[in-house]
Amino acid sequence: MTEVFIIGAGASGMIAAIEALREAYLSGDCVSVTILEHNTIAGRKLLATGNGRCNLTNRQLNIGCYRSHDMECLEKCLSAYDNYKADKITEYFKELGMLCVDKNGYVYPYSGQAATVNDTLINTCIRLGAKMVFDAHVISIEKENDTEDSGFIIKTSEGYVEVDGNRRKKRCEYRADRVILACGSKAYPQLGADGSGYNLAKSLGLKLIEVVPALTGLKCREKTYALAAGVRTNAEVRLYVDKELVASDRGELQLTDYGISGIPVFQVSRYAAYGIADGCKVNAYIDFMPDIAREELYDILKRNIDINGDFDISVVLSGMLNSKLVKKLLNDCRIAIDTPSGDIGESDIQNIISAIKNSYTVIVGTNDYEQAQVCAGGVRLSEVDEHFQSVRHKGLYLTGEILDVDGMCGGYNLHWAWISGMTAGRHCVKGR
Repeated sequence: MTEVFIIGAGASGMIAAIEALREAYLSGDCVSVTILEHNTIAGRKLLATGNGRCNLTNRQLNIGCYRSHDMECLEKCLSAYDNYKADKITEYFKELGMLCVDKNGYVYPYSGQAATVNDTLINTCIRLGAKMVFDAHVISIEKENDTEDSGFIIKTSEGYVEVDGNRRKKRCEYRADRVILACGSKAYPQLGADGSGYNLAKSLGLKLIEVVPALTGLKCREKTYALAAGVRTNAEVRLYVDKELVASDRGELQLTDYGISGIPVFQVSRYAAYGIADGCKVNAYIDFMPDIAREELYDILKRNIDINGDFDISVVLSGMLNSKLVKKLLNDCRIAIDTPSGDIGESDIQNIISAIKNSYTVIVGTNDYEQAQVCAGGVRLSEVDEHFQSVRHKGLYLTGEILDVDGMCGGYNLHWAWISGMTAGRHCVKGR
């Protein structure tokens, strides 16, 4: 009997369990799969994904959707990429009894509920015979002995299993032939994420990249964002680290009392986090009207001012932008909101256009892990092979967020969880 233990009942952990048991059935191998979860339920973070709707993959998939410090290793890990495109994932879940719906390339469960995805994974694990131990925090993982093929000793806090609705205490020490680390990251500690998997990886001698929050909002030095807090507007964000353009994105920007948020900010936030961690100067330029060229905007603004000279400049601009955003931009230009349009000179017009098209902001920090959807950094991809097996310890596999891979918004991080979990689960049974 091959004993497979999976640390973490999240997306990659549960799908790894399913694939391990399906592979064992197909190959005729005798395999036992146990999932150790330190929360009291499985998939707690999965339930909150996509504001409870769970964007589980995306049809626009390529390696450019992911970031890592070892991009060559990432390409190697995604060597089976063609077998795991979005349609393969949707077919996979259909086989498990769950229907999906495509919304402009973003794939969701047909029910619109993340709970459907979670329940499908849990029910499949149970149906195939996986055992789940809850409230079991893994304290240590050690090699059974110094030989290459030795198993592992896992020590945990005292957990429990549920049998016929009743809880039964479970022992605190286990022997495993294979171990899959699917512990997740530090993101969303309020949902039980504690980053403990990083310490387990370190104890086994694996190398890590510094972990920082990603897919999160950015804190800005300027205080005028509070004037426009709550505004959502289409914009382009260009992020600079020590005057070098490192990332840009476009979409619905959200202004907050602390700075900027929304999808385009999330997409560039990991670069800001690393820049700040390295002590670099980080700033951004925001184009609040990216669909209109500067020259065209000048003509529009000049005309509106000419025909509305008796109205305040804030009234003229409110026909173009959100009134709260107008207040912020005029404040940045040091122009009173009640200034008559007829008193706005050429230099004022140029300043207003610059504020709209090239608004400068200094980034002083990111939101904490509580507000980060994922983390950047983690165990280096050079520590695993294309099957996600450790190159140092035979029989040890790593999946999902614990690895130094972070995807863009749009279902890419869950897609990574499916890919890595499926591959590790399947190959841990094969022993390679």
